[in-house]
Amino acid sequence: MPENTVMQSAPPEWSALATLLADVRRPGDYVASGRIETPMPSLHVDGVGRISFPVPAVQARALIEHAERAPYGRGAATVHDERVRRVWQVTPNRIQLTGKAWAASLAGIVSQVAEGLGCQGIAVGAELYKLLIYETGDFFVAHRDQADDQDFEIGEVFDHHRYLGPWRDRDDQPVEFGRIALEDDELLPADALADEEPDDVHFSEATGNEGARFERTWLRAALVLWPHSRFDAVCLSAGTEAALARLHILLGGADRSTHPHPHEVAAAIRLIGAIAERWCPDAPAEGIHLAQLLGHAWATADAALIEHLFSGLLLARYDGLQNAAINSCAQHLERTRRRPLLSALFEHHAAARPAACLALWLLLARANAADPVLIDALAARLVARLAECQPDRRLPHYRFEMHTNEDGPVGDIDDDDTDLVAPANHREQPPAPTMTADLVAEFVITLGQCGLAAQQAQAVDGMTANPHVFAAESILLPALERIAGNTPTASAALWRYCSGHFLARSETAPQPPPDWARAADLAGHCADCQELQDFARNNQAPSHRFRLREDRRRHLETQIHSHQLDIATRTERQGSPHTLICTKTRASYERAAHQYQQDRNDMARLLAVTERIDVPGADLCERLRTALAAGG
Repeated sequence: MPENTVMQSAPPEWSALATLLADVRRPGDYVASGRIETPMPSLHVDGVGRISFPVPAVQARALIEHAERAPYGRGAATVHDERVRRVWQVTPNRIQLTGKAWAASLAGIVSQVAEGLGCQGIAVGAELYKLLIYETGDFFVAHRDQADDQDFEIGEVFDHHRYLGPWRDRDDQPVEFGRIALEDDELLPADALADEEPDDVHFSEATGNEGARFERTWLRAALVLWPHSRFDAVCLSAGTEAALARLHILLGGADRSTHPHPHEVAAAIRLIGAIAERWCPDAPAEGIHLAQLLGHAWATADAALIEHLFSGLLLARYDGLQNAAINSCAQHLERTRRRPLLSALFEHHAAARPAACLALWLLLARANAADPVLIDALAARLVARLAECQPDRRLPHYRFEMHTNEDGPVGDIDDDDTDLVAPANHREQPPAPTMTADLVAEFVITLGQCGLAAQQAQAVDGMTANPHVFAAESILLPALERIAGNTPTASAALWRYCSGHFLARSETAPQPPPDWARAADLAGHCADCQELQDFARNNQAPSHRFRLREDRRRHLETQIHSHQLDIATRTERQGSPHTLICTKTRASYERAAHQYQQDRNDMARLLAVTERIDVPGADLCERLRTALAAGG
C-alpha cells in the first residue's frame, strides 16, 4: 500500500495507526502451509509417564484415568455433550514434549509459519494446546478416523439452513415457537430472498480440534402464514417448545379465567397426546417441559388424559420439577384412580429421587388432608425406601431432537414424515429438589401432624441407617435443631444417634504420628509393592527412591493413591530409568484433626439442644461434656 494513500482522510487521533500501516511492505497470507519432515518427539504425561507409540491399551487406560472430559464449542458457549463428542483431555501443564532434535524442528516450523504470515521480526511461538484421547468414532459425530494412510485434502465446506424465529404475534407480542425450519418450497415467491438486503447480520466463529468454524446469520423480517388446520402439525414439527407454545394459545394463554372453547380443548387434548408419543428422553429443560405439559393437561380437566400421562411419561421421566403440576392434576382424578397412580410413582422413584418424593409428599399431604388413606399409603411407601435410597441425581442434558410418529395420524396431525425437527434451546433447567435439613425436618414434623407416628419412627430409623444420604453433620443435626420441642420421640432418637456418631469418631483427640512409620497393607502384591510397604512401615525413613522403568513407577503411584497411603510422590527425570521419589506425609492425621475440630463444634450444638428435649441418656450428655473439656 503506497504511503500517500494510507488513511488520507483519517482523523488526527488515528495517526499512529496510519503510520503503522504505512510500514507494511509485504502482508502475509491468511494461511501458512508447507511440508516438513520432523522427528518423533518423546511425550511424557505426569502420573502416566513416557508414552509409547503406538499407544498400548494399558497406557490408554492410564491416560484416561488422569484426564478429564473435554468440552467443545457450540456457538459462543463451551459445553459437554457425550452424544456429540466423547473425548478426554490432559492440560498442557502436565505434558512434556522432548527429544534431541524436536526443539530445533519445532523452531523451524514456527519460523516458516511466521514468514508465511508476514510476521518476520516478530516474536512468534508455538504453545501446546492440550492432549486429547478418544476412541474410534468418538471425536465428533461428523468425524470418522481414516481407515488407511492415504493422502487427503480438507477444503472449505459451506452449509446453510433457514428457519423462522423469533416470533411475534399479530399484536406484536412474543410467542415461544422456537425455530421452525423453512423449506425451499415454502417461500413465496421462490426467489424472494435472492437479492434482499438483511435487516441484521450476526457473525460468530469457533475454533477447536475439529477445525475452525465461521458462521454468519442474516436476519430478515417475514410474514408467516399457514392454514389454521395445519397449526398444530406445524408447531409439533418444530419440537416440544413450539408445541407447548401452541398449547398455551389453545388453552387461553396466561389468562386462565377465560375458558377456552370446547373445540380448542379437544385440539389441546389431541396435541398433548401427540407430544407424549413423540417424547425424546435426556433433553435440555426436559423437566420443565414435562411440568408444562402436565400444567396444560390440568387445564383441560381431562381425567383420562392425566391418567395416561401419569402412568406413562411421568412414571418414566419424573425428576421432581413436576411436583406442583402433579399436585394440581391429581385433583382431577377420582380417589380410586389417584391412589394407585401416585403409589406407583412413589414406588418407582422413592429410592432414586428421595428428596423429590419427600417434597411431593408434603404437597400432597397439604392438598389431600381429607384423604388420610392416600397420605398414609404414600408415606408408607416412602419411608420404607429411606434406608436404601441413593443421592438424588439429575438427568443428563443432551441435545434435544423430537421425532415424528410414523405410525399414523393423530387428529389433525397427519402427514409429517420429517425425521428431525428443530432442536430446543440449551438453557439449563432449574434444579430439582435436593436433600436438605429443612426438607427432612418438615417431613418429620408433618408425619407427626398427620398422626402417622409409626411412619415417623420408621422414617428416623431409615435416615439414621443411611448416612450416605442423611449425613449427621449436614442433614440430621440441623434437622434435629429445628424439630426439637415439636416431635419428642423423633427428636430423642435423632439426638441419640448424632451423639453416638460424633463420640465414636471424636471422643478423644487424634494424635500425630510419633515417628516415620505409616500404615500400609500391600500383602500379596509384587516385589515393588513389598518394597513400598517396607518403606511405609519403617519408622526411621522419611523418604525413599525407586529407580524403575515408567510402567513400574506408575504402578506404585496407583497403589499409593488407591490405598490412600500417607506418601507424596514426584519423579526425578535424570538418568535412565527415572527415579520415583516417595516422601511420607501426615495427611491422615491432618484430616483427622480437621474432622475432630468440626465434631467438637457439633457436640456443643447437641448439648445446646438438650435444653429443648428429654435427653434419652444422661451418660451420653456426660461423655459429650467430658470430650469437649478434654479438647480444651
